[in-house]
Amino acid sequence: MSIKACSARTLPIVLLLLAACGDGDKGTGPADADEPNQAPRAVEDIADLDLIIGEGDAKVDVSEYFRDGDGDALTFTAVSSDESVAAVSMSGSTLTVRSVSPGDATITVTATDPGGLSATRRFRVYVETLDPNLTGPYEPLDWVSVTPGRIVWRPLSSLPLSCLSWTEATVNGVTYRIHVSHWQKRGSSTSSWTDIPGTRRVQRMCGYTPTGTGEYRLVMELSINRVRGRYASSNVIIAFCDRGECRFF
Repeated sequence: MSIKACSARTLPIVLLLLAACGDGDKGTGPADADEPNQAPRAVEDIADLDLIIGEGDAKVDVSEYFRDGDGDALTFTAVSSDESVAAVSMSGSTLTVRSVSPGDATITVTATDPGGLSATRRFRVYVETLDPNLTGPYEPLDWVSVTPGRIVWRPLSSLPLSCLSWTEATVNGVTYRIHVSHWQKRGSSTSSWTDIPGTRRVQRMCGYTPTGTGEYRLVMELSINRVRGRYASSNVIIAFCDRGECRFF
């Protein structure tokens, strides 16, 4: 039947058929074909790194720190603010950080989707060396004390701090430089001290909250007026823990 043969009676049928078939087949294409591209987003902070020269590179899977709302595959790049301190390279989503010389640098990681939208995360890298000539016991410093989760550095303040960070500072005519610090534990006053894994910090000292019965102390390598030595907090934290509850003395 030609168009000229259509009557007023058949026109509603034709319109009904056109409506049933759809206009441009919009319903059969990708559901998000007309949706705008969503930018990636950073979902977690990347923890700062503490590196000792000669102990190997650090590797970080940066894909854990980004998400894309469209489910797009992301590409990653990284830049160091100071390649003479910490050099970076990227293979897929694996970031490699190589310690070069003492100092600190900011690493910027960028995740980019196929549409060119991106998100970034930044973290710090602290690099130091250990002095192989420093051996023997740690000398207690009467102006460094510890409480659960806090430290007190009396030349600076009598207030407890969660962390104290600097490469070099002069207080009352005395120059201090923090190289490396970490926490140690022993079962009793007659036991030997052992290092607590994961507590080492470079160019800073941080508090620690014990989770088991024992004695705890902060130890460090410091330079005082540019003479480097091994030191310990003036006191220890004594912890008694039972069923997940700890008391401190």
